[in-house]
Amino acid sequence: IKLCKTDYAFIINPDVKFYENTMHELISLSLKYNNYSILAPISDNTQYPNYKIKEKKIRNDDPDFLDVDSVDGYAMLINKNKFNDNVFFDENFFLYLENDDLCLRKKKENNKIYIAKKAKIHHLGGKSHSINHEKEIEFSRNWHWMWSKFYFNKKHYGYLYSFFKSFPILVLSFLKFFI
Repeated sequence: IKLCKTDYAFIINPDVKFYENTMHELISLSLKYNNYSILAPISDNTQYPNYKIKEKKIRNDDPDFLDVDSVDGYAMLINKNKFNDNVFFDENFFLYLENDDLCLRKKKENNKIYIAKKAKIHHLGGKSHSINHEKEIEFSRNWHWMWSKFYFNKKHYGYLYSFFKSFPILVLSFLKFFI
C-alpha cells in the first residue's frame, strides 16, 4: 500500500467475485464522498454481512452508503489521504483481525468507514486454497486465529484482558487436538 502511487489502494481476496457495476459504483461513490478512510462494497450474502455496526441503529438513510464501525478485509478501498502516519495494516497480524485493528484505529481517529450499498460483491469464503490441503489449512487457521485474537486484545485492551479471554480457547483447542 505504501508503494502504491495513487491516492487509493484496493485490497481484495482472490475468492471474491464482482458484479458488473461493482467497480463503477465504488469509483463513483469515492468521488462523491471522499471524506472516508475505508470504503467497501457490500456483500450479497445478507446472512453474513461484511460490516459491523456497534449500535443497533442505522446511522443514516443515505441511498448510496452506510456509515459502519468496521468492514471485513476481503474487499476494501483505502483512501491513503486519511492515513497521515502512513501506517496501514499492523504486520504483527497474520491472516486474521488485521482489518478489525485497522478499522478500530481509524474510528478512534474519528475517520469514516463506509459500505457502498450499490457496489455488490460475492465472497466465496475460504475458497482461495485447494481442497486437498483442507486439514493443514484448518490447523493453520486455528493457530493464526488464536494468535491474532490474543494480539488484538493485548494491543487494544491490555495483556491481562487478552490472557483471560484467550486461555479458555487455548485449553479447548488442545483438547480438540488430542481428542
